[in-house]
Amino acid sequence: MIGLLILLSLLFSTFENENALDVPINANTLIKNNDIVGYNNQPLILIDFWATWCAPCRPATKQIEIYQNIHKDEFFAVAISDELYSTIAGYLEVNPIQLMVLQDAEFYTFRKHNVPARPFVVILNRAGREVWRGHPGRLSSSLIRNLANANSRVRSGGLDTILNVKNTVTKRVVAESMQINKITDLETDYEFIKDAYEINFSGKLSYLIASALQIRPQQIYFENIEDFYVEFEAPTHFWGYSHVTAVRILNEFGLALDVNNKEMETIELRVSENAALWDSSTYDWGEDAVSYILGSDTILVNDQSIQQLAVLMSRIRKSEIFIYNGNDTNTYDWNINYTDFDLMKKEFNNSFGIELHRNITELAVYSIRE
Repeated sequence: MIGLLILLSLLFSTFENENALDVPINANTLIKNNDIVGYNNQPLILIDFWATWCAPCRPATKQIEIYQNIHKDEFFAVAISDELYSTIAGYLEVNPIQLMVLQDAEFYTFRKHNVPARPFVVILNRAGREVWRGHPGRLSSSLIRNLANANSRVRSGGLDTILNVKNTVTKRVVAESMQINKITDLETDYEFIKDAYEINFSGKLSYLIASALQIRPQQIYFENIEDFYVEFEAPTHFWGYSHVTAVRILNEFGLALDVNNKEMETIELRVSENAALWDSSTYDWGEDAVSYILGSDTILVNDQSIQQLAVLMSRIRKSEIFIYNGNDTNTYDWNINYTDFDLMKKEFNNSFGIELHRNITELAVYSIRE
């Protein structure tokens, strides 16, 4: 865990080295070291390309950790993401990774190895030459042993000839107050991580305000200005799901918040059979784990109320607004197809005893203006 590590001195040469950009792995920040094994001139260096938003990356990285435990003398593994430091650090607080974790904020290593998707693995020999690439699901013990044997006589110039890191940050510094800045566009609408220490968010301002108000992004409008991307960090005690939190955030940009009512087309979640609801022990991801995992067509949700699920479904299916008007505040576990509406409707009914009804509903809408 990042919060338990001690600040270490810089371990590798920095970008100021004139040959830094010639190495196969170039990273902005070493976030943590490999907990399983240190680098001891293993024949192979495995690069795990991942991201916090990538649901398949989590089991892929866990599998690599298993291989790392088995093949400590054959390879040394690093996990690298191009996301914001705060995003990666916040994720690691609740989802620890045992491998060395690097931040490639400038996307150098991703570009150099022409990474087509995530998760993805590239394996190098001691000289930094690529000897294998592909989906981590294709890895096996026999493949690793064969590659290690084939490259066992390759001479090494040391890890610093393969890996260059600009900064080593191994102690997490928790924000003491709210910090928010405008940033350039991201690949996703939002990334929101809340743990026992702090809130980390990067994405559209509308999604941050919707999270604070516990409403759907479709209920946020901008008057005479356009939505923009922000990076937000604050101690957990700052974050209250309230109008006050939303206003404090908007004040940082000189913006105001107005509230009105508007009739909107909605999809109501109506419970018809309470006994069919899954109790919250169906999945057990730990107290501080993420609340959901988004797959290619299915979402797994852990310990969320029907109201929270309605908000989440509205964020995922952006063209539709899901609502719940009941009084049940208990939390449940969910497993739902979110890509096909007809299939989703059947799963809600057959698996959870919930009917979906299309209605016209008067909802509060929030206008953001200068």
